[in-house]
Amino acid sequence: MKKLMVIMLVAMATACSKETAEPQANLGGKIEMSYAQAVMLQEGVSVKVTKIEDSRCPKNVVCVWAGMVKVYFSVTENNVSKDASVELYADNSKTPKTTVILNGTTYAIEVTEVSPYPSTPDPISLENYRIIFTIKKV
Repeated sequence: MKKLMVIMLVAMATACSKETAEPQANLGGKIEMSYAQAVMLQEGVSVKVTKIEDSRCPKNVVCVWAGMVKVYFSVTENNVSKDASVELYADNSKTPKTTVILNGTTYAIEVTEVSPYPSTPDPISLENYRIIFTIKKV
């Protein structure tokens, strides 16, 4: 009986540690993540979405300006972190990318999608946002 209990505890601890581990991705590959989630790149770089500001004109609303969504990132390598932000304009008037220099290496971050798109009357909670982006060495 004691053996069974020990095996169950080890299995539960292993399962819990897997749930809290950061997802893995590759530099240059498409990454999809949600607000406040971090992803660990195989190259030892960690990327986390820290803030989202969404001023895009909601569906079925007439606006003077199409708006934009601004995504804030924290990029970490070897215990050194830098913050960056990318603006994705609803009218696609600017390329949604930025660069971060970390430990002498320049990384380019490009956002390709932020969803869901706003609609009225319900606001979007931060936990429901999904961000698709790439990060690569320049």
